[in-house]
Amino acid sequence: SFFMVQDFYKQKALALEYKKTLNWQITQAQIANEKNKILQERLSKDESKDELEEELKTQIDIYSKILNISDLKRSFYQNPSYQKAMNLATQYYENKDYEKSIFWSLKANDIDRKNSDSWVLFAKAKQALGKDEEAK
Repeated sequence: SFFMVQDFYKQKALALEYKKTLNWQITQAQIANEKNKILQERLSKDESKDELEEELKTQIDIYSKILNISDLKRSFYQNPSYQKAMNLATQYYENKDYEKSIFWSLKANDIDRKNSDSWVLFAKAKQALGKDEEAK
């Protein structure tokens, strides 16, 4: 029964952390959406169309990455797998969020210790943070 209570609190803490992350992602998506609206208004006024279109594409890419990470996390927590953890680690690495990339690389390694890809990504993220000694 102690372990059930302990497990309950772990799950609750995990759910709260996930909720915080989702709220942050929703806020970021709303901000990106507002920026897109402003850019579209400027675009309709015919101000240097090429620059604005490029900026709009960048904002849309950021918006889709935010949602993609959210979907990946949800999928991982519903059914954990090495590949899902590596996808998250890779996404965070590409977004230059190296700490989270390290976290998900370690999660992937916990699931499959024989696959070295997680260690390679872990080392790259450590190196990107300037922690060359830890990367070795």
